[in-house]
Amino acid sequence: MTLKLELLSNQELRLPYTVIICSLTATMYYLWGRECQLQTPVTYCAANTSDLECVVQHVKGLYPSAPVLGAGVSLGGMVLLNYLARKHTESGLVAGITISVPWDARKSSDSMEEPLNWLLFNRHITRCLHRAVTRHRKILEKVVDVDYVLKARSIREFDERYTSLMFGYSSCMDYYRDASPGKKLPNTAVPILCLNAADDPFSPQTAFPVSVVQDLPNVALVLTAHGGHIAFLQGFFPLGESYMERLFGQFVHAVFEHREEMKQACGIREEQMKD
Repeated sequence: MTLKLELLSNQELRLPYTVIICSLTATMYYLWGRECQLQTPVTYCAANTSDLECVVQHVKGLYPSAPVLGAGVSLGGMVLLNYLARKHTESGLVAGITISVPWDARKSSDSMEEPLNWLLFNRHITRCLHRAVTRHRKILEKVVDVDYVLKARSIREFDERYTSLMFGYSSCMDYYRDASPGKKLPNTAVPILCLNAADDPFSPQTAFPVSVVQDLPNVALVLTAHGGHIAFLQGFFPLGESYMERLFGQFVHAVFEHREEMKQACGIREEQMKD
C-alpha cells in the first residue's frame, strides 16, 4: 500500500504543534477514484496495522525525543486502536484520540444494511468499490475473481469476496471479529479519548464498549446524543468550530502540556510507556 506523509503548518490547524497526516493514498484513490494506480493488490484492512507501525517508526526516527499522539477518524480509528492494543507499551505514542470509530464491525455492517442506511450509504459505497475494482481490474484479477467481486450488492458482500480473502481470513465474520477494537481496549497502555454519537449509522450505540471502558482508567468514552458520523456541530448556527474540533484541541493540549498529570490520572507508570 502506498503511504503519503503530509506536514501541515501550525496555522492550518491552529495548534502550536507539528502535525503529520498519514494518508493511505492507495486506499483513498482506490475507493474514491482519484488519479492513482495500484502497485500491488493489497488495499485496505481495518485490522492490519503494519502501515501505521511503519509511519510511527519513521516519525520517531526523524524526531526521536518528540512525544507523538495518534488520531484516527472512523475506520482510521479502528486501525489506531488495533495498533495501540497490539503494541501495548511499545506503540511509540503517548496518547490516542478517535472520532466516530465503528466499535463492532459486524454490528456496523448490520446497521448499514437497514433499509434507509442501505439506500443512503451502503449502496453508494458499494458502487464506489465496484468502480474502483473495475478501474484496477488488471492488477486485482491476479488474486481474486473480479467478476464475482463485482456482483457484491453490499459492503459486507464485498468484504466477504475481496477484503477477507486478500488478508487471509476464512470468512468475512472472522475479518470483522479481528477488526473490531472494542474488546481490545484492555490491552492498551496510553491515555485514549474516544468520541462517538448515538445517532451514528456507521457505529450503532449498541456496540459502544461502555462496560469495558468503565474498568479502564486510561480510556475515556465521550458519547453525545447527536453528532452523526464525524459531524458534531454545535451552536444554533453551526458555522464555526465544531464540538469535535474543540474537544480535539483540548485533549491535544492536555496531552502535550500536562503530560505527567495525564499519566497520573490514568494510572500509568513511567516504565509502562516507551516513547
